[in-house]
Amino acid sequence: MMYNNKLIAVIKVNGKVLRESGDTVYIPFGSEYEISLRNMHTTTAVVKITIDGVDVLDGSSLVVRPNDNSSIEGFMKGRDVSHKFKFIEKTQEISDHRGDDISDGYIRISFKFEKPPVVSNISYSPMTYTSRCDTPPLFGDVSNPSYDVYASTMRSASIDDNMMLGKSVSQAPMDDGITVKGSDSDQSFRSVYVGSLEDIEHAIVFQLKGQTPSGIIDQPILIKTKIKCDTCGRVSGSKYKFCGNCGTSLVV
Repeated sequence: MMYNNKLIAVIKVNGKVLRESGDTVYIPFGSEYEISLRNMHTTTAVVKITIDGVDVLDGSSLVVRPNDNSSIEGFMKGRDVSHKFKFIEKTQEISDHRGDDISDGYIRISFKFEKPPVVSNISYSPMTYTSRCDTPPLFGDVSNPSYDVYASTMRSASIDDNMMLGKSVSQAPMDDGITVKGSDSDQSFRSVYVGSLEDIEHAIVFQLKGQTPSGIIDQPILIKTKIKCDTCGRVSGSKYKFCGNCGTSLVV
């Protein structure tokens, strides 16, 4: 779970929250994943997302209302998600064909908050867009009113989920991966109103990896699963980062 300026972001596989090591998330190659957000601020957050340096929202932005959740499970095409996010190994053949980018393997979540209304004798008139529905949360570039504003019609992601993933069991030489189009998605979005935004932009960054020093991440470990300490053999729940007996790191 990553937290910055009252916005929480997590990566999920099969509805379970992945465990981070610093800003790195270990995920099995071939997994489809989603990005879930929760806005703890008192004003609306407007979010842009790039993966491997590519804008995955097709020029729009995700809107997360105060104290609310939202999620995106794949690449936007207009108002709909066409294909789910899928993380695969970046093999030499892939690198030779598409090239390498410094942003490969990184998810960047940038966001701004809506300005609060000005209290004065002059009536407040927020910037608005033609609304196609009443439900949040996706919207277009606030600096260009010709862009559409969209909102999710599918579901809100629950951040109140303690399930975590991540441990490796098989050996492999590479841990670098990229996100590609996975299976078809039925997630869709609608228009919303939004006011003008603050000038300050914030960001959360994840790095996706498919391998630890022990090998490739290839199966999930839930919070009830015990992790055995390499030093003393004591078993601990996967929510713990250090062995309670000898202090050895349990992070893969």
